Amino acid sequence: MNPEETFGIKENTHYTLETTQLFRAGRYIDSTVVKINVQAIKDDAVEGRIYIELVPNENFVRGLDFYQYMIVNVSGVGLSSQPTLWRTNSLDTYGGTYSSVKAEKFIELNGILEEDWKAPNKAILYAYAKKTYEWFENNPTYDNGELVVFKGTIEY
Repeated sequence: MNPEETFGIKENTHYTLETTQLFRAGRYIDSTVVKINVQAIKDDAVEGRIYIELVPNENFVRGLDFYQYMIVNVSGVGLSSQPTLWRTNSLDTYGGTYSSVKAEKFIELNGILEEDWKAPNKAILYAYAKKTYEWFENNPTYDNGELVVFKGTIEY
């Protein structure tokens, strides 16, 4: 972890990363584990990033420059911008005009883990959207004093 490039997030509070990692020889691709404390990030309303880079030593030499680092963006203040999945799945059609409240609930209710998730078919997308629509119908939610309605041009 590069402390000069990491900001807004505290190690051992919001995330943990082992300082010593084992990478397999002769590989172009390998992995590491970053443990994110989601509850602490939400509680502290954290917005920041972790910049992880490979550092050569006596047992390890750098490879291609482009593959020497990874950035993990973290936000506990909600979706600060429209996620790719909203556009990719034309969710305006299902849920109306984008709002972070709608997107967060859609993601939470349907267990979506990828920001760029794409529904495998329209039936699944409809089912996920209907579940979200029904949740908002049964749980009146307000965003800046306005009732949130998850409804586009699709009829449920």
